[in-house]
Amino acid sequence: MRTFKAYFKKEIIESWRQYRYLVLAVGFIFFAIADPLMLKILPTILKNQIPAEMMQFMQFDPVQAVANYMKDIYQLGNLFVILSLMGIISDEIGQEKLVFPYSKGSKSEGIVLAKSIHYSLTLLFLILVGFILNTYYVNLLFEGVIVGYADTLRSGLLFAIYYIFTISLLLLFSSFTRKGLVAGMIVLLFNYIEPVLYNIKGLADWLPYNLVRQANMLGDLNMSIAWKSILTTLLYAIILQALTIWRMKRVEVI
Repeated sequence: MRTFKAYFKKEIIESWRQYRYLVLAVGFIFFAIADPLMLKILPTILKNQIPAEMMQFMQFDPVQAVANYMKDIYQLGNLFVILSLMGIISDEIGQEKLVFPYSKGSKSEGIVLAKSIHYSLTLLFLILVGFILNTYYVNLLFEGVIVGYADTLRSGLLFAIYYIFTISLLLLFSSFTRKGLVAGMIVLLFNYIEPVLYNIKGLADWLPYNLVRQANMLGDLNMSIAWKSILTTLLYAIILQALTIWRMKRVEVI
């Protein structure tokens, strides 16, 4: 417990100093506001560059605007999360920062869980705030069926669980290398090929990417499938963190 508290505080301090909070906030909150604004002014920008009959395809309703934000949350959110956190453990191994904590009796369990829980809570907060802001602005700027906050927050929660898995995967690969970029590229590649794997029969229901697909359905999501995906993904995260703890007990810190 002492190791957990110390490392949790350490991650907060380092996240402020290294602007990780700012980077993650840009990835989830900035686009929550910028997306609907850009979609709103897009027809005005393009009205003299495309045929008039094509303008009807440039008109968006609130549901389409939220769907566009969720596309960015997946495509760009992965970049912001993975590239900003790719050295989450490898930096400490490579720069020999673990020598002193281990010599003072720090436990691998506390280190791994502190990092995982800290960034999971950070992303949960940023994602939910992002969805709240995005819902407000799309309903304000666009005409059509109003998007409910309950629906978007439910989708936001699914995205948050998806990123909890991503953090767990990143922790594991980061513990096997002294180069954070290597771990980041592996996790990024896996996340971006998941949509391809999703098309393989019998595999879709077992992939964390299924959470993204369910989130995009907003109020029409299948709760039985969503719950199965939530439990499966959280189980994956637990297993990955257990493997990371096992790896950290065997890593050479010098």
